[in-house]
Amino acid sequence: MQQHLRKSREIPGGCLEKLFLYMEPVREVVQFDIPPALRDIRRLPAHQAIAPCTFEGPTRAEIEHQRQLEEWKKEWRDRGLPETIEDELWHQATSSLNEHK
Repeated sequence: MQQHLRKSREIPGGCLEKLFLYMEPVREVVQFDIPPALRDIRRLPAHQAIAPCTFEGPTRAEIEHQRQLEEWKKEWRDRGLPETIEDELWHQATSSLNEHK
């Protein structure tokens, strides 16, 4: 698998890219028993993978963005600020921010 993932770096949307987009890094080593028939084999024969795996649902970045948004909304409510802002006030505030850039 390590060789497959290394080779998939060359392919846009390949398996390694998908893993980086959707999966959190494993923080601890996963222990497993190697079947006796494979214990002395150092490299399995190459074979063509079917296709990059597909993932359903949000990416890691989308999950983090949603978490930050919810945190910001909670802080907004905790400060007693209104749920909506009048359009005129919104445009005044954004134009003021753009002037300071």
